[in-house]
Amino acid sequence: MNDIRKRILVVDDQEENVYLLRVLLASQDYDVLEARDGRQALEILEREACDLVLLDVMMPGIDGYQVCKRIRAGEKTSQIPVILLTAKRDVDSKVRGLDIGANDYVTKPFERKEILARIRSLLTIDELKKRLVEAEQMAAIGKMIVTLNHEINNPLAAVMGNAELLALTLKDASGDVRKKLQVIQEQAGRVKEILSKVGELKRLTPKKYILDTEMIDLQASQEPDEESETEHPPRQDKVL
Repeated sequence: MNDIRKRILVVDDQEENVYLLRVLLASQDYDVLEARDGRQALEILEREACDLVLLDVMMPGIDGYQVCKRIRAGEKTSQIPVILLTAKRDVDSKVRGLDIGANDYVTKPFERKEILARIRSLLTIDELKKRLVEAEQMAAIGKMIVTLNHEINNPLAAVMGNAELLALTLKDASGDVRKKLQVIQEQAGRVKEILSKVGELKRLTPKKYILDTEMIDLQASQEPDEESETEHPPRQDKVL
């Protein structure tokens, strides 16, 4: 997990519960936001970025179940991990909380080590999910670069070929015309050099990985010559 301090929203109508959680979370270097009811919690989530919500179930007005449903329905908040906190220990209450989208369910009174472990677990899972999304985005960018490289190379070849023909045809033309033609050839050559570097990406092979995410196999991108392939065969067990 990265070194950025995680921000946790504590939602409870009991001051003593909020105080206990605030002290506990602060001791673990979490930033803490507080809400005394469901409406205030939803308002905070609309304007503040939070990494996790500790949500009491039994509150006046909008209870924890309703707040959780609204969190899951919100465009900005749908992916925030939610842990429900409640004194109810019956299975039906737990199932209801999980069915509406809560990630975990902790009964009161809770053990400090347990709730901290559950928080760490959910934050770690959330971080891994974000990294997988980033990997998917990078794979998509790589595919787009390969496609653009191919689309640009075709017209560029035509430009360079016709520039050569013009150079032969206009070899007796004025110096100004030859200079302009030389500029075209030089700039086309620069574009070709850039594309040749980008073109190395076309050998990158996406492979299925965690949760069907396509990752890039750097080993498959290498095309060694026959001698090097014989002496040092490429390994296929590393995936980035």
